[in-house]
Amino acid sequence: METTKIIKIRAVCEMTQLSRATIYRKQVAGEFPSSVKLSTRCVGWYADEIEMWLGQLPRTHSG
Repeated sequence: METTKIIKIRAVCEMTQLSRATIYRKQVAGEFPSSVKLSTRCVGWYADEIEMWLGQLPRTHSG
């Protein structure tokens, strides 16, 4: 059985380069993976879902 790593908001912000507020706003809008409740006041995200989300972003090149 494969174990999926759960990461907290600080790591999600670091991975995505998005602010905490932007992550929650995108989540409510359905544009970001849903969090999972870990305890009364703690949520996390599945790392593989965040990686998949990042992989689906369009690549833009400024020049």
